[in-house]
Amino acid sequence: MKISIIVPVYNREKYIEKCLRSLIAQSYEKIEIIVVDNNSKDDSVAIIKKLAKEDTRIKLYGCKKQGVSAARNYGLAKATGDYVTFVDSDDYCLSHMIQLLSENARENDSDISVCAIDSRNESGEKLPEENSKSQYQGRNCVKRNLCAPAAVYGKLFKTEILKKYQITFREDISLAEDLAFVTEVAAHTNKISFIDDACYVYISQNDSLMHALNPEREYQIFNALGYIYGVYDKEAGLLDKYHNEIERMFIANLVLSSSTRYMLPENDEIFYKQAIAFMRLHFPKWHKNKYYAKRDMKVKLFFWLYRYGYALKFRKIISRNRS
Repeated sequence: MKISIIVPVYNREKYIEKCLRSLIAQSYEKIEIIVVDNNSKDDSVAIIKKLAKEDTRIKLYGCKKQGVSAARNYGLAKATGDYVTFVDSDDYCLSHMIQLLSENARENDSDISVCAIDSRNESGEKLPEENSKSQYQGRNCVKRNLCAPAAVYGKLFKTEILKKYQITFREDISLAEDLAFVTEVAAHTNKISFIDDACYVYISQNDSLMHALNPEREYQIFNALGYIYGVYDKEAGLLDKYHNEIERMFIANLVLSSSTRYMLPENDEIFYKQAIAFMRLHFPKWHKNKYYAKRDMKVKLFFWLYRYGYALKFRKIISRNRS
């Protein structure tokens, strides 16, 4: 079984060598390492070329179209493996990651094989894990996946599924593109299997897009969530079958993430009103979602303020409690 590893790169000269050496060192040897440079202006390409001379499994390509989604899609078009995985150029993997994920996929005949994530800051210190696990604790593998962080890394995806349903990354959004991709793949899977080992090391970078306040970009969350809703609404029975899980996803990524992050510091009333209308349209009873049934009094109060349009008036108090 061959594994394709896709690594998009843009100006990561400080990290790319460690990333690629962690892939070269994988105990599972039947891999191809597809590195897609996205118009880097630093020495990233020179470093990649040096490592490619050491290991011919590294293939370097250039993608002129800007954006991580475009780079990943370029890599998907070049992939020849039975499964594909994605590694960010500033992260790295433990040497047995591909071995464990591939064995897990083979033994369980899985369409997606998932490992745990070890999150650290730039200094190497371990970050809290309170948001790293699935809120679903039952046996349904799709529900477990939908209720877990939707990162595209730390997962093997069966190439056959991606090709059959023509699943690629949305290039018109630069926020929650992972969420849209992983959730769409899950809609077409028969089996998702998990291992508890934290084999993928995610490095939280201070200069990453996720840490930068960008209200214009933040509006793309509506496109991502709307696309996900459409995928599950289109497939017969899926929206009803996974109603609670998709609803929870909307709450986590819009009500508790995007909305609070941008309506509070930016006082963006337009975004806030659009988010309220968006939730009412798709999930009018979202505040009763079972995954938040045991929420504490602070969250209950926030949900009430949010639903009735009062959150902006109390933004300073909410912001103080969030920090």
